[in-house]
Amino acid sequence: MNLSPSCPLCHETVHAAPIRRRNLIVHACRSCGLHFGENDQATAIEDAGSVETSPHHFSTLLNQSDRLGAALADLIDRRWSYFTQRLGGEPRHWLEIGPGSGLLSAVVASRGGSWRGCEIDPVMAAEMAGRGLDVVHGDFAAMDPRDLFTPAVAEQGGFDIIFLSQVLEHVRNPDRFLANALAALRPGGMIYVDVPSDDGLTAIIRRLNKWGQSYGEVVPPYHMIAYGSKTLRHALANAGFEDPWISTSAYDDATFGLAHARINPSAKLKSVWRASALLSLGGNLVGMARKPAIDHRGAPPSC
Repeated sequence: MNLSPSCPLCHETVHAAPIRRRNLIVHACRSCGLHFGENDQATAIEDAGSVETSPHHFSTLLNQSDRLGAALADLIDRRWSYFTQRLGGEPRHWLEIGPGSGLLSAVVASRGGSWRGCEIDPVMAAEMAGRGLDVVHGDFAAMDPRDLFTPAVAEQGGFDIIFLSQVLEHVRNPDRFLANALAALRPGGMIYVDVPSDDGLTAIIRRLNKWGQSYGEVVPPYHMIAYGSKTLRHALANAGFEDPWISTSAYDDATFGLAHARINPSAKLKSVWRASALLSLGGNLVGMARKPAIDHRGAPPSC
């Protein structure tokens, strides 16, 4: 164990004593607020430094695709005005990183847009490609993002929108990942990201439980990095995005919730989500920001 590790987001050396929860060791960066963990159960994908997702998650997405697709379509409809306001028009060309089972593709197509997915897991990428979806298998953090451009995207200098839902908490090198996201956007394009909130009610309860196996939203083995509002704002601004908009919501919120939470029948979970909303301690942290239309020298930013 490194007693003074470097923060994977801002790269400041973390001198504070680590927090221990059984086999989990958590470091807290005082500079940007990031919590990041070490655990021998976390399986890293070597090239990306990403933590693998649960294999059960993908099978659940496939088994509930119809209901999830309808819930996602409703969420995107409710967010549409937020997207058009920030873009100054309709988002036509979408890039989704970590697309799950590719449900967003049908939603985008229904609005006349084009969708492309980038998936690091070869099994998930192959399954989506087998259904005819436009998915590229690869490590987004390590590739040249221009390799994902279609001719229409290249003509306008990048994608209109990059969509990241419940992805960034799996990425061990978020600075490199977000730098590529900025480069993949056209000037004035936008990023949408949501992650589990390390400021949320569930995270607070986990931090109070000294006998638990998790700490806040550092939940091994799949979530080894945790973002609060301050941290996500820092991450986006430090990557070069402008005018970051940060908010929190309950997981089943009608606008900024998650599709799987919207269809979840559990009364217990719904009561927790309702309490989190009433306390303004929602578990879903949402960020939107734009790529500058021009750089500080007055020239269009390069890709």
